[in-house]
Amino acid sequence: MSDLLVVSNLDQALDSDSTDTIKWVRQKVSESIVNNDISIIMSVVIKMIKVSKETGLGLACALYLINRNWDTFGIDDAFQDYIFITSGLHKHTIDRYLAVWSMYEEKSIPENLVSQIQQHNIKAQIPIAKAIEQGYEIEKERWEELAGATDYNEVSKIVREIKGTEPRKNSLQLYMDRDGSIKGYSNNQIYEIGWLDPTDDDEIVKKAVARIVNNSGILRR
Repeated sequence: MSDLLVVSNLDQALDSDSTDTIKWVRQKVSESIVNNDISIIMSVVIKMIKVSKETGLGLACALYLINRNWDTFGIDDAFQDYIFITSGLHKHTIDRYLAVWSMYEEKSIPENLVSQIQQHNIKAQIPIAKAIEQGYEIEKERWEELAGATDYNEVSKIVREIKGTEPRKNSLQLYMDRDGSIKGYSNNQIYEIGWLDPTDDDEIVKKAVARIVNNSGILRR
């Protein structure tokens, strides 16, 4: 899996042309060889790594905020259906990115370690985000280990150890289906919470539904 995009095998491919980028990289490698100076191409490598990290996190933020404000766009399709059709990202991929940005939006990470966690590529942040989403409590010492981890494999190992303990009993995730029914997931059980009408054309009702969904952290499905 790519450091930039962590995708499932159900994601659709989008047309892209990397010809110019490859040409530029080859030129920089040639410059390094001619000048016997590896720093020329290494500056390119470092820049590309930085852009990759920033782009992955930026995509997570974009998807999260689009989802939170979905009603304002007036689109009939469900959020995940629309994203899949227009970008090729499958539901599983979208869920992972939503989980990543949720841990920042909900301030789940100790404040002094946020910048260090963000230095990990998006692939390495996903196991952390999913553990939080599933209700596992991460102790201070474990957070420090996660922040100092060197790669995805090390992060995954730490998360597996964290999951050796039971999730928080009071952990609760809320989801709203396309028909407006709200379900809660906690302690491996599903709870019928209530119902909202996302199809009502009345502007006041639409604003009320959007406010309830956005302010309560309910995710659309």
